Amino acid sequence: MIIGQKKIFASTLTYQLGREVGIERAARAFQHQLDNPNRNSLPVVRVFARLSHLGEVQVYHGSSTTLPKARSRAAHEALKSEADFWLMCDDDVECDSSTLVRLLDLAGQEHAAVLPCLMRGAGSERETVNVQFDADAVLQVHSTGAAFKACRRGGTGMMVLSRAALALVTQRTREELGVWKDDDGQIKVPLFQLMLSEVNGDAWFGEDFSFCERLWGAGVELRALLKGTSMHAGEVLNLEAIR
Repeated sequence: MIIGQKKIFASTLTYQLGREVGIERAARAFQHQLDNPNRNSLPVVRVFARLSHLGEVQVYHGSSTTLPKARSRAAHEALKSEADFWLMCDDDVECDSSTLVRLLDLAGQEHAAVLPCLMRGAGSERETVNVQFDADAVLQVHSTGAAFKACRRGGTGMMVLSRAALALVTQRTREELGVWKDDDGQIKVPLFQLMLSEVNGDAWFGEDFSFCERLWGAGVELRALLKGTSMHAGEVLNLEAIR
């Protein structure tokens, strides 16, 4: 990747901050942190500060009472922005600059890349990773040295899509599901609408796994980064440990 020459649309949803101070105050508090990032800022603010050294960044701070709608709105704005990449990052997810570069490299010109993270929860749940690999997935190494495996599904706590990948999945979803008229009067595509598993009809995917299924349906390969570290809700994961 040519550092500094890429346009990155970076979106987030501030769950924890919204719960603590309310949605309206959360927007102001987030912007204040974004303008004055430091080690006490939200993890996503620190990520966006690092991202600003890797390219031209446009930040989108979304809000909604439903995750599928909030993420679909962010996707709409990302595609409208004409950015080279769309990076989703939840407010409690973080990685260092080198890991960010690897994710952007893996997304490249036509793919999607996900940062594996430990799940939030208690006991054994805290040892569960938010990616699912097919049994025949093999370890690969990108030309830049970033190790990865193609994965069937992954959480959207931090995920990067190339512009081409976003355009493909948007067009495919529009053809299959149609569109909806949002509160602002704009016509949008429900990319994150919940779906049932075609393999097991009683399995109901969340908005993140539903989106991953649509990526594969549109011919977009989803790659899980397996070099570096991730942090989710304070839990650190060495990505090499899940190879």
